[in-house]
Amino acid sequence: MAMTRAFLFTVSLAAFLLAGSGDRAWPANLYGFWEGGLTPPVLLGRYPADAAQVVWNKADLNVMCVVQIMDGLGRRQAEEIQRFSALQPQVPVLLCAPDRDEGKWPAAYIKETWDRMRMTLPIYDLPPENRKDVYRGFDPQRIRVYPQLFLFDQQFKIRRIIEGFTPAERIIEILEEIRKEPLSMPPSPASLDSVSLLKNSSFQDWPEQSRTPSAWQVRDASNYNYVRVPLGGSGENLVAELHYSPRGRQVLFQRLADQPPLNGKKVRLSALVKSNCIGQAVVALGIPTPEKGAYRFAPDSPYIGRDGNQIPLRILGAIDFETGSDVWQARSVEFLVPERGKVFTIALYLNNTGDHGAAAMFDTIGLEILE
Repeated sequence: MAMTRAFLFTVSLAAFLLAGSGDRAWPANLYGFWEGGLTPPVLLGRYPADAAQVVWNKADLNVMCVVQIMDGLGRRQAEEIQRFSALQPQVPVLLCAPDRDEGKWPAAYIKETWDRMRMTLPIYDLPPENRKDVYRGFDPQRIRVYPQLFLFDQQFKIRRIIEGFTPAERIIEILEEIRKEPLSMPPSPASLDSVSLLKNSSFQDWPEQSRTPSAWQVRDASNYNYVRVPLGGSGENLVAELHYSPRGRQVLFQRLADQPPLNGKKVRLSALVKSNCIGQAVVALGIPTPEKGAYRFAPDSPYIGRDGNQIPLRILGAIDFETGSDVWQARSVEFLVPERGKVFTIALYLNNTGDHGAAAMFDTIGLEILE
């Protein structure tokens, strides 16, 4: 079965030793993008050139900091990451700069800057062609706007992506938050079917060879063929995995049929979702409508009109899940359904645009009438 679950490899720590110009090639990505896998980049050089070799994934949690030295905010973050390293010397830190331009790294400028800033932390040359390969789905242009921090474990599994200037104390706090999180928190296979208006709300009724769970449909503009993922544990707890790819986004949806009318009712929408750090997961209740107006619409609609164009899906209420974290999130939202409307539809999708490689797992989708 095609899926993006992680496969562990036994790799010698010697393979992760950094060297100077002409470093040994890094191993292929140990994890698929779903697992938040950091792809260690090819490093062309370093300053100072005689900096000691380090094993930068030797701790339970490790830090990769990407800054632009020619940017003031990048220099501030570089100073802050050095202060963090002094406060947490047991945490390996890899400081990289994508300042290479036209095949040259401004070594003289970096030396002058490092001497002026009294920096002692080595900095490594991250070539432009490798920026986009550090993390699949990551927008390399953002590195040029503000610093990026990647917090990852010994298997290069990303636990957090932090954008923007981050003080040393906050990095320490985030590391402690991560350490308190379970590495895996698969949702219980217990279903909300007894209270949810949805059929097969936990995806447990899923024929082996089917691309979609029973009672659900998928709009698939991507190049991924399966959304069925078993989490294992007691029984085969199945979840739906959606992706955003260069060809577009997947939308898993269910049209509410043979259910009490929702018009004018207060409802509660709930779900369990796990992002791969960049997947902007959304669970929404909507209606297809050609009407325009100051409404929120889904970026893609599963409904196609006779002219071959999409019929916009107006969002009546939605749960927008947080990004930058790889833990399961249980969230709900309550809202009033308008008096007018029909063809009520639950839609699961990623709101990403351009983040090729974004993914998220969905489970236990609930919809209840409150009053």
